[in-house]
Amino acid sequence: MHRPIGVAGIAIASFLYQAVLVVVDAQLQAGIEGRARATVTSVASLGVDLCSLVLYAAWALDQPALLAATGFARAAALPALLRPHQREGRSPVLDPK
Repeated sequence: MHRPIGVAGIAIASFLYQAVLVVVDAQLQAGIEGRARATVTSVASLGVDLCSLVLYAAWALDQPALLAATGFARAAALPALLRPHQREGRSPVLDPK
């Protein structure tokens, strides 16, 4: 049986996740100029969707090791993705321009 508090918790988490995606996408778009803007945001969205599918598959297959590996891979990739911006002395999230 579903409990209302559990459903409310999932609804709030889903809302917060979508809100974060909207803000990050807006900041990404603000930091990109020219014709590549749509392509970069599309590729970023594709990456988010692919990560979500891998996580859902791991959860459905009851593979906690795959869930952990996916999380560690994303955490390990983050510094490499931010490194070009760090050389320029700015943060792509805090200072998108």
